[in-house]
Amino acid sequence: VTQIVTLCLVVVVVAFMIKHWDRVMVALTGDDRIHGSPMDCVWFTFFRCCGTCNGDWTRCLSKFPCCPTKIRNTNLVKKIGKLLGLTTYTVELKNIVIGDLPVTQRC
Repeated sequence: VTQIVTLCLVVVVVAFMIKHWDRVMVALTGDDRIHGSPMDCVWFTFFRCCGTCNGDWTRCLSKFPCCPTKIRNTNLVKKIGKLLGLTTYTVELKNIVIGDLPVTQRC
């Protein structure tokens, strides 16, 4: 009897989630859409091993003095991903001033 009640409850919850999918996505991720591309899939599947590896083990390979200073002590998996265009670059914007813009009024 408890298994039937549990099954019915699960079916009701799944039906509710399907009907209100956009609200469920906002509750889980903060956005109503999943943003991704085929390149994101390649990055996550092959370079991140389905999320089980982040590539930090490659830092010990790049610590040697024979490595160029540009890649010394870096995560080589992320570096290759950036070179292939699979990962994003961090861009920092500083000293942005908004305001005091000249306004022309038309009569």
